Amino acid sequence: MKKLLLLILIFFCACSVGTERLEALYRQKAQGYEAGVKKQPGDEALKFEAAEFYYRFHEYNKTIDLLKESKSDQAQLLSAKAYAKSGDLSRALELFERLKEISDDEALFLYGQTAQNSNLYPKAAELFAKVKGEYQKQAQTALKAIDIKVEEGVPAEIKKLLEEHQQFLSQIKDEETVTLLADEETEVNSNNTMLTKSHIVQKVLKEKGKEIAEVELEYDSTYERIELEFARTVTPDGKVVYAGKQNIRDVSKYLNFPLYSNARALIVSMPSVEIGSIIEYKAKVYSSQMVHKDDFSFVYGLRDKNPIAHEAFRLTTPLGKKVFFKEVNQQNFDGSLLPKVSEEGGRKIYTWDFKNVEPIISEEHMPPLSLVNPAIKISSFTSWQEIYDWWKELSAGKLQATPEMKKFLAGLIKDCKSDYEKLQAIHAFCAQNIRYVALEYGQGGYEPHKAEEVFLNRYGDCKDQAILLTTLLREAGLKAYPVLIATQGVYDTAEDFPSTTFNHAICCAQIDGKLIFMDPTASTSALDELPDGDQDRSVLVFFDDAGKIVKTPLLTTSAIIYHTAIDIDSNEEALVSRSVNTYGTIAASQRYFLKYTHPEQIKEVLQEKMKDLSPSSELLDYSIKDLDDFTKTPQLLYKFKAGQILNHAGNLRILPAIADAGIDSGYTGKDKRKFDLYFDGLFKKNCTVTINLPPGFKAKYLPADKTISTPWFDFKASYAVKNNALDFSQEFIVKEKVVKNVDYPAFKEKLQEIFYLLREEAILEKI
Repeated sequence: MKKLLLLILIFFCACSVGTERLEALYRQKAQGYEAGVKKQPGDEALKFEAAEFYYRFHEYNKTIDLLKESKSDQAQLLSAKAYAKSGDLSRALELFERLKEISDDEALFLYGQTAQNSNLYPKAAELFAKVKGEYQKQAQTALKAIDIKVEEGVPAEIKKLLEEHQQFLSQIKDEETVTLLADEETEVNSNNTMLTKSHIVQKVLKEKGKEIAEVELEYDSTYERIELEFARTVTPDGKVVYAGKQNIRDVSKYLNFPLYSNARALIVSMPSVEIGSIIEYKAKVYSSQMVHKDDFSFVYGLRDKNPIAHEAFRLTTPLGKKVFFKEVNQQNFDGSLLPKVSEEGGRKIYTWDFKNVEPIISEEHMPPLSLVNPAIKISSFTSWQEIYDWWKELSAGKLQATPEMKKFLAGLIKDCKSDYEKLQAIHAFCAQNIRYVALEYGQGGYEPHKAEEVFLNRYGDCKDQAILLTTLLREAGLKAYPVLIATQGVYDTAEDFPSTTFNHAICCAQIDGKLIFMDPTASTSALDELPDGDQDRSVLVFFDDAGKIVKTPLLTTSAIIYHTAIDIDSNEEALVSRSVNTYGTIAASQRYFLKYTHPEQIKEVLQEKMKDLSPSSELLDYSIKDLDDFTKTPQLLYKFKAGQILNHAGNLRILPAIADAGIDSGYTGKDKRKFDLYFDGLFKKNCTVTINLPPGFKAKYLPADKTISTPWFDFKASYAVKNNALDFSQEFIVKEKVVKNVDYPAFKEKLQEIFYLLREEAILEKI
């Protein structure tokens, strides 16, 4: 039989023998082994011979299956090799480790590879060092790749960079890191593949800057492969330390969610990084396809949180390829953001080159970077119809309800009396019961999974949750459509610039001609509580026949309403009851806090709030109402003893400023701002307080009523005496999301006036 096996191998290598003949010989031999094993199932020697045959022809699963009951060392060794070849690392490692001695060079090499891929680098190095024969060269190469390599002398290109940017570097005082070079290039090929190259050089200036030592390079393993050319650290004393395999991990970003195992990251832990070190790496990402056939789009942001000495970007395309550009936040950059264009070798080259790029230094209540950072939008799409057709094709066949889904839906909406109630019930189910896998749209691919998969798994990313919600709504007889959106944190969609630079997917339904937008990934947001980041954004709605750019609403219903009742007894000790009602996006945040915070931590937060009134406060009880009912607002109620809250002044008692609308003092924290002041959304804060006075006291002085109206906010406060009680109320309403820099001094002056009013105290007199 071994002679026949050798004969077959020779035939496989011989050019004169046809493929069909070789396949026939293989099938004949395989059938002979199958018949023999079936006839003599206890013949271990025959099984092993057959397993060797399959192993030589890369039939690793058949090899494993034949030997699964065999206990001999040679069978265990062959099984381990087959598991290693098939990529089952844990089973291969388990079998290799059982064997006391391994002399087979191929087995030693595969054992070393298995240990290396399991992050057991010392073990892998030990095994590779033992390999001889035909696998020795491969083993030695692998051994060198594992270890960190150290060289002496700063590379010439690094010296040149430091010399070129010496003046720029000398002006940097307070930054944690500086990027010496960010050189990137995207090559679009005529066969609709793409190559992206990155060459990054950064210097650590402060302790916190050492965080850049963890380099994370993301890619989609479905259509992309990544290649790290090198990663090295230049130490302050002039050594060059190259990262070895032990410094590199290729991991799934969402290990617990198999549907998205293609979203991967190559992580490099740069060695020997300290203050003064320079890290440098080069990487390539090969894409086997573009976003849509021969189309692509992306955004190149110019500034970062750290200064950049030299920033360069090149885009090369086939000569006839149309590419469109759009400048964003041009007002924040001195110069043009449009590229220089040249031609070379039948290709068009677009080049951007920037020097001495200042950082974006974070500021409290600043706008999102998408409204600040200068950027270039790049796209080859010529119309929104192209994008509609692209995603319509990707989602085709995904919006189908299975019999199980239909049965579940019937039970879910059986008591609903209107389309709106159906909408509420279905949205609440998806938001509360489908776990959200927080992938940015496109990070795990652009094509959604089938609605039935998401329904059965009970988890999904944004596009998958949108597909499930749309499917269930349509099955319930409603008009519903998927929606692609660029949320507040990224550059908004422009109707005059077709591109696929979305980062999120939501859903909308049409009832009585009105579009109602829903984000099922926001697990604590009710139907009318679209998250702040989704509001006032231009989105692409996938109607049945065409796509349309529409604007999501800017909500004005977000509010937090406090009511506090204080009973002061004859001993001047206070018993306090408070209710907190929330609406809109504030309700979503309140639900999240109350739902996902441990009760003991909730008590601690309430205790801290009570100490603002009296250091000796003691929480008596708290309760939560309507937390999971999206048709109602969540309500928090709590009671506490506050002890003696009145400050004595002879026959007078001073009542501390209790009514507080909770206005953030950070809004006026600076004399001069770099950026506009930005509110996350429009909202209202309302606070009412009723104080039942102790016997024998009356109001001596109350602050005056006050109303302040500005273009950005309204404030009003009132104070009154009714019977033997004081009624206080304050209300603060934000009317505009943005306070322009030029208006900031006037805004600050008016808000500080309110802060002064909030400190005013009522005075009681003992009769």
